[in-house]
Parts: sequence; structure tokens; C-alpha cells
Amino acid sequence: MAHTPVPPPDDAALWRRALARLHPDAGGEHGLFIWGTSVRDYVLDRVAGDPFSRPRENAEYTERIPYDPDLGYIDEFVTLTARALSVGKHAEEPFRGVLGKLIDCPAHTHGRAAAKQERGASYKQLAYIGHLAGFGKVERPRWYELARSIPLSEAHAGHLIARLKQAKKEAA
Repeated sequence: MAHTPVPPPDDAALWRRALARLHPDAGGEHGLFIWGTSVRDYVLDRVAGDPFSRPRENAEYTERIPYDPDLGYIDEFVTLTARALSVGKHAEEPFRGVLGKLIDCPAHTHGRAAAKQERGASYKQLAYIGHLAGFGKVERPRWYELARSIPLSEAHAGHLIARLKQAKKEAA
């Protein structure tokens, strides 16, 4: 008899896929998406609290910088963008130039773009920004510190990535 491997209940990739299918933008229902998110949080809290469960990978490492979802509302997001520009104006190079690219970062009121304003930037995004900006090993920790202190949202990070890629393309 064939044995089908069953992933653990804290498998992040499967939760992302499941919630993506429940999301209204993918044809799901808003209430069902909210319920699915609650179930995920409940399961992850149970798994993390069970001393006999498989330890979650990188339990002390968070995937994103700490971020209050209320900062994603349009007025707060505009204020947060202005804060990022102010921090950038007073930061040393090369961070000043990178954060200065947020000058034309748009704020959104609905849809996926607005949802990206409600979560912190992922460390993968921040690392990619560092790569595109040419940050070395010395600059990267300072870059993460600046991103946490602002804090940068996923929308900010996406905007920076787009602007840095555009600048590389124009320079080539």
C-alpha cells in the first residue's frame, strides 16, 4: 500500500496556498478567508505551544519585520512613507539614496496593493533590495535596522525593488 506523505500542520507553504484559494481575489469568500486565517493562527499557536510537537523551523526568526496592520490605512501609510523619506534624508549613503526612491510611492485604498500596505516587508524583500543596491556585508545589518525602525511595509519594499530594477535597466 502506498504511503502519501502528510506535511506537518505548520507547513507555511501549504497555508499560503490554502489561504490564497480562499481569498476573495481568487474567487473565494471574504468570511471564509477570515475563518481560514483564524484556523491557521489557532493551529500554529497550538503547534508552537506543544512541547512534543515538531519544532517550527527558525522559531525565533520572523519572516517579516514587526508591523502594525493599522499603519496600512491610507492616511497612516502616507505618514509612514513621509517618515521613511525623513529617515532616509538623515541616513548615511547608500541608504539615503535607496530610501529617497520612496518619493513617488503610491498609497492604495483597496485590493492587493492596499493589503501590501498592511504587512511588514519580508526579510527576503529587504535582502533583495540590498542586493540590487549593492549593499555589502557591512551595510546589510544597518539596512535591516533602518527598515525595522521606520517600519517599511511590503508595499514600500515592492516599490523600492521596482525602482532599483528600473535604475539598473536604465544604467545598462
